Order: sequence, then C-alpha cells, then structure tokens
Amino acid sequence: MSLLLLCLRNSPDEQVIDKIRKSTSIIRDLPSHQREIAISAYAHALHVVFVVNLIWALLAILGVFVMKDEQMPEVEPSKPAEGEEEA
Repeated sequence: MSLLLLCLRNSPDEQVIDKIRKSTSIIRDLPSHQREIAISAYAHALHVVFVVNLIWALLAILGVFVMKDEQMPEVEPSKPAEGEEEA
C-alpha cells in the first residue's frame, strides 16, 4: 500500500488521493498537513525508484565484467545476387 494512501486514508476528503494521483498541481492547494504528507510520499517514491535503478545499473556493470571477450570471426561482405543493384 502506498505511503500516500496510508497517510491520507483518514482524511475527511477521500478524493484527495485520486486528485493527487491525477495531477500534482493540486498539491499546492492542499492544507499544510496534507501537503507535507503528499510531498514526503513523492520523495519516498523517488528514493525507491533511484535505489532500484542504482541496483540495476550495478548489476549491469558487474555483468560486463564477467562477460567473456571473444574474437568474432572475419566474414567477407556478401555480394549482391545477379540482377540486384548495389546500394
């Protein structure tokens, strides 16, 4: 369950969550308590996204180091078939 949903669930206006999800411009019009909750929920979500992407990037870098470097065999360029023009 999202942090925003947990914090604003007891809000008198239950539609606040849907409004925030549809447009972030509503945040500036919220009462200060709800605004702080919404901003901290967005900050938490961005932090989670950053950490997950950092983990994927580190795994990709580790994957590059364990790859075996093999030489590819030399191949002659293919010749066009009869009746075809070269590009």
